[in-house]
Amino acid sequence: MATIKQERKKINKLIKRDNRNNQTIDRFYQQALSIIGNHLHEFYNEYADENGLTLNQVSQNVNSWDIQEFYQAINEMLADVSPDDKLSQRLQAIYAQASISRRDMLGALIGAGMSIATARSESFAVNELKQQYIDGYEDFSPRKLATVPAKVAKQTEYSQRVWVHGDVMTTRMKETLNKGLSRGMGQADINKMTRSIPQSGDRIDGNLATPMNQMLSRIHTLTIDEGANNSNKGKSKAYEEQNVKYVMWLTQEDDHVCDICEPLDRQIFPYGEAPIPIADTHPRCRCQLVACDENGILLKGQTDEVLQD
Repeated sequence: MATIKQERKKINKLIKRDNRNNQTIDRFYQQALSIIGNHLHEFYNEYADENGLTLNQVSQNVNSWDIQEFYQAINEMLADVSPDDKLSQRLQAIYAQASISRRDMLGALIGAGMSIATARSESFAVNELKQQYIDGYEDFSPRKLATVPAKVAKQTEYSQRVWVHGDVMTTRMKETLNKGLSRGMGQADINKMTRSIPQSGDRIDGNLATPMNQMLSRIHTLTIDEGANNSNKGKSKAYEEQNVKYVMWLTQEDDHVCDICEPLDRQIFPYGEAPIPIADTHPRCRCQLVACDENGILLKGQTDEVLQD
């Protein structure tokens, strides 16, 4: 027999998994922004005079040094990355933008960096979401899952939405850059613009990490929610195969449990009639529907023996 304590341990493991996934995605964007910042400093050092970096200076046509710096930055960001067709097409459009003026080239540098980070995040998350479906299924089923549905394998909706978030991020970062360039920038301004801020850090006007981190919060929520949805769908498939008749709603039972989910804790529902986590509760919900009998006795899943040890 499974226990409620074991099931709550599983919820805690899922939350820790979400945090690790978000940290991985954060690193993709922070690495790109670090490279962008380094090359913005190189650009400043090349062209700034006693008045700093002026709008007139960045409005000039690009020269061979500019192009060399631009492609050096791109190559650094593409290290260990094999662009797929989607990313390659985006980069081709960005390369064309970079040839217009120095200001356009700096905007293109941001566009390229965020596109590369988004492509890396998409690739990582799609594999992770697929695995969460498999883990959700194998948590209860005695069978190993050989294949997953095509929709689970492709994660098309997730991919589309993460690219929308990435595009909004890029637009806002370019706005921050252009506001700074339009006013003219001294050394303190370029330092402020390129200052590294963790995703949970303060929001600072005139800083590129601020709009990036704001949109990363949305990517976090998207990834957590799709992870929960995939895990729950895998679990539901196992429940249907094992002819589960009842489920119990379980929260993590800690200080973070919300007013929506708290009254649902330990309630028993006929299978198929229970509220659905996230869809019927709130974003980032990690509550679970656990198989049980009509008396609330939990049914044993495949990982329960491991958690007992």
